[in-house]
Amino acid sequence: MTNDSTNPDAGRNRERQPPAQNPCSDEALLRIPDNLPGIDPATDILLFRSSRYSLYTFEPIKRGTDIYVRIKPDRPAHCFLRHWSEQQDICTPVSEECAIRILRGLASIPETIMYMEFENILHFLPGYFKKNFWD
Repeated sequence: MTNDSTNPDAGRNRERQPPAQNPCSDEALLRIPDNLPGIDPATDILLFRSSRYSLYTFEPIKRGTDIYVRIKPDRPAHCFLRHWSEQQDICTPVSEECAIRILRGLASIPETIMYMEFENILHFLPGYFKKNFWD
């Protein structure tokens, strides 16, 4: 009998399982078109707006991340993270699955759930409310 850690052939005959797909992975980001411009708060739909003031110190917060979705007729929805600070404003496209995963995480935190726009999430990301997200 051989030890798997010292036998280089030990794992070769095992059936390989595909890795679980991470909706926030680089592969998921590759499905987002590169030619999408940044967020337009006047037309894009807000799903989560991070706090601008600390609940603990009542001081202004200097940076945060908001989540938006862009809806165009006859086109799939596109989700964005808007990373803002006093120095810069950066938009990062993410897949719908990634946005849902982030929103679900935010909903589990008492301090952030109040900043979620559940009516917009219900209307524009109905997958958020599926019992089993992966079905």
